[in-house]
Amino acid sequence: SGDDFSIEGTITQTDVPDGFVMPVPVYADGQYLGKVQVGEADGQFKFRLSKKPERFLIDPEMTVLTGTSQ
Repeated sequence: SGDDFSIEGTITQTDVPDGFVMPVPVYADGQYLGKVQVGEADGQFKFRLSKKPERFLIDPEMTVLTGTSQ
């Protein structure tokens, strides 16, 4: 919109206990945008930026505990 850009989306989590909430950090072009609270409801987010980002990252420092299942 105008000279601003928006990044919006949804982060979901699965296989966690009821009531579990995880703050997930998000970045654009190395700049910290904020944390998205992901709980029983999906974590919806919208960030406004002054320029179009080349790269958008969710938890680039890998601070959120994740796992895989087979």
